Amino acid sequence: MAYGFGSTASQHSSHHPKSQKEPGTHHSSARAGSYETLLVFDLGGGTFDVSLLEGWEGILEVLATDGDNELGGDDFTRALADQLLQSQTK
Repeated sequence: MAYGFGSTASQHSSHHPKSQKEPGTHHSSARAGSYETLLVFDLGGGTFDVSLLEGWEGILEVLATDGDNELGGDDFTRALADQLLQSQTK
């Protein structure tokens, strides 16, 4: 899949298990002839996803994507709350 450069790094979101829509091609913000490799991290409420993308002349191609459905912002919030509760009981 290929995507155009846009204002956010989340254009690869069609790989996210909760996303059902396919993003369109966006206008390029990269210079013509420029080549870029991007590693995109997406720490959502319930998942942590990572994608490797390559870009050439404003078009992004997703090379690989993976994620952990058991690690996300909710897990960090829960761990922080547990730590705070433990520190208050000491």
